[in-house]
Amino acid sequence: MEVSRTACLQPLAATSVALTEGGLLMEGATGGEASQQLFRLLLRSGGMKKGEIRTLRRELMKYCEMDTWALVRLHRGLLELS
Repeated sequence: MEVSRTACLQPLAATSVALTEGGLLMEGATGGEASQQLFRLLLRSGGMKKGEIRTLRRELMKYCEMDTWALVRLHRGLLELS
């Protein structure tokens, strides 16, 4: 099973995201970090510039896309095992 799981998720390793010092998502971010930025965007964006809001929103969308794709790949891998 370990080989199948690794093969299923391996292509996603190159597409991970992380947080920069400015709070934007980039390579290596975790779900918790993305959640913090979503909280910041939804409830504390009053002091943010429009460009910063736009960029953070775009980065969160990229993160969500990658996260969803990981679940799709995992689901496909599990279906292959059954």
